[in-house]
Amino acid sequence: MEKVTISILDKKAFKKLEALAKQKLIAINKGQTSSTVDWEKYVGSVKKMSLSEIEKDIKEFRNWE
Repeated sequence: MEKVTISILDKKAFKKLEALAKQKLIAINKGQTSSTVDWEKYVGSVKKMSLSEIEKDIKEFRNWE
């Protein structure tokens, strides 16, 4: 058996997980929810940018050779 901790952000997703639990494919143990998520610690995360910075980056990426 493997143990994984995940945060459910959508009620529909939780309902689907409950269906799997009813089939005894997974077990759900409700725990405390964290108030904020530090997205910067995740691989591939991007800092907040203004729209003009995003457009500039996209333009540079499209013209990349």
